[in-house]
Amino acid sequence: MELDYDQFKSLILDHPDRNKLIRILTLIDNSASPATTGPIIRKQVRIAPASLERMLYFLTGIGAVVAQPVGRAQAYALTANYSGHLLDDLKGGDENA
Repeated sequence: MELDYDQFKSLILDHPDRNKLIRILTLIDNSASPATTGPIIRKQVRIAPASLERMLYFLTGIGAVVAQPVGRAQAYALTANYSGHLLDDLKGGDENA
């Protein structure tokens, strides 16, 4: 089953720690290198390491479902695209956010 943007948005916005997830997505979106993203997230998001790990697994799981029939690179690209779209929606004053 392929996950569309609206389903992705609901998963993020309905999550109990949505503000931290959105902060993580923002840091990922602004990161120049995936190698530096982890340390940046750990420094800038006030969260216990175990909770952060669960959130990253949650996001990874979403990425795996976003485009199941395609490869890992395409799934990552779609997740990044959905994340960017969601962040743009939230900046635009989305009433559901």
